Amino acid sequence: VEGGITPSFGTVRTALELATIPFHVIVRPRGGDFLYSDAEYGSMLADVRVLRELGVAGVVVGCLNADGT
Repeated sequence: VEGGITPSFGTVRTALELATIPFHVIVRPRGGDFLYSDAEYGSMLADVRVLRELGVAGVVVGCLNADGT
């Protein structure tokens, strides 16, 4: 329904324990558009830091400016 949002860190930790190949994690605080507030952007940066600490291979993000660029 949401089109993909950031999974819980518990889910990521379990996936890292079970996975046999490296994977990237989506960083998306909510469904809907990709125009984020400053608070949402800050939350995304915090998520990236934790995901790096957990050891994921990379992250996937998408952000837009108000004019759609």
